[in-house]
Amino acid sequence: MSMKASFEGRSVLVTGGARGIGLAIAKKFCEAGATVTVLDQDESQLEIVSKTLDGIRTISCNLGDWEGTRSKIASLGPFHHLVNNAGVARPAETLLNIKPASIDDVFGINFKSMVNVTQVVAEGMIESKVENGTIVNMSSISDSVAVPGMALYSASKAAVTMLTKSCALELAPHSIRVNCVRPAMVRTEQVGRLAGSNAVLEQAIKINERRVIPRMVEMDEVADSVLFLSSTASSMTTGSDILLDGGIFTR
Repeated sequence: MSMKASFEGRSVLVTGGARGIGLAIAKKFCEAGATVTVLDQDESQLEIVSKTLDGIRTISCNLGDWEGTRSKIASLGPFHHLVNNAGVARPAETLLNIKPASIDDVFGINFKSMVNVTQVVAEGMIESKVENGTIVNMSSISDSVAVPGMALYSASKAAVTMLTKSCALELAPHSIRVNCVRPAMVRTEQVGRLAGSNAVLEQAIKINERRVIPRMVEMDEVADSVLFLSSTASSMTTGSDILLDGGIFTR
């Protein structure tokens, strides 16, 4: 059963929204009546979304460009809701092989750009006196589960989870709630394509086999959790998370 909530008259920004989990989230908000804007740097995929989905505004944006991102988002807002979904998992490097550029790449998108987008959107919410503003960050169970070769990704997601708590604390006086979603492995096209051919992914799959619910998380389940945290049904929830792990942490 899907999450049912009305977002009529509400505006939503989803980063990394042109494919996969981000697109599933954008579709859910659109179905709930929201005005949805997706940011992504994949222009070809944005064109597909623009041509096939009515009601979703697509904007090309390189989140690695600090000032460019700020000016672009400021020109689009204000927004009632933000979903910080954009993230990268590459490159997969073991500890002794991590390169400075890799740290910059992973933390640049997974953490630094999230801080940047959150600042601009939150400032717009405050200036416009938005009521019931929400921010949902995409974290992962990798914030507390180590996989060989995924040190950078795991560390960046741990940073996201703690950033969520800090943002919730500092934005509470402005009636802005901030939470995150922490899914286990999600069934996406990319996972299906790489399964059996990627050693790091195979290690992650082994950890996910500890689930007591014997299947992957579906993208719609992640999207439903985001909608719940963005809705008034979760009005007393902030600085928290929804763990979508199928019971991995029960054993």
